[in-house]
Amino acid sequence: MAFAEKCGRDSWRVRYHRDDGSIGSISGFPSKTAAQDKAAEIKVDQRRGKFIDPEAGKLALGEWSVTWFDSIDVAPATLAQYESLTRNHILPRWGNTSLSGVSGLAVHTWGKKLRAQGYAQNTVNTIIKIMTMMLVDATDERLIPVNPIQPRRRGRRRHQKRREQVWATPEQVVMIALQAASLVGPWAAVLIITAAWTGLGGVNSVVCSASTLISMPVADRCAVVAAFGGGSAGVAPGLGAPESA
Repeated sequence: MAFAEKCGRDSWRVRYHRDDGSIGSISGFPSKTAAQDKAAEIKVDQRRGKFIDPEAGKLALGEWSVTWFDSIDVAPATLAQYESLTRNHILPRWGNTSLSGVSGLAVHTWGKKLRAQGYAQNTVNTIIKIMTMMLVDATDERLIPVNPIQPRRRGRRRHQKRREQVWATPEQVVMIALQAASLVGPWAAVLIITAAWTGLGGVNSVVCSASTLISMPVADRCAVVAAFGGGSAGVAPGLGAPESA
């Protein structure tokens, strides 16, 4: 049940009954009509079981975290990690913020700042995950209407380190060329040396990687060199047009 009542010369408020029998209040309506409209909205939500008490969202996240930790059932190591990250990161920033005052955009901005401070991506992800779980459960307990932390769908780059490409030294290229010459023929050595020093042809992307031909079994090296040379292993192929070496 909800109703409107005058609470000042030019101000109205809405009073509503809570499930525990107490009466809540929402103030600040400039007219009786505005207060009555809000009261009608509350009545509909109460009948549908969807009413969220505005007072509930004023609970500080720090206070809610105590209740939340008492409710979760995780492995001891996981619990220790969650408690440490909450104590060292979440509470200093968000402990005094009301549940309804947490902004998803502000949380993602905070996560970006943590990464800029040098924290690992996995650590930041876990911190945001803990906050998300807290707020999801707060939503389930009808303390707030929705969880404000939602996945970012745009404006987010991948935080992955590019794999370093390892290139063969000149000495390693010569070693590969000599091995190719002994396995396939002198033409293979010419092809490899030309590709490595001039960049001509498609072979350079394979033979110039120290982690490829050098580590291959002998039979595989032979097959690769033959394939890039344009013929089968042990057969000297035609080298084609001059620009392909």
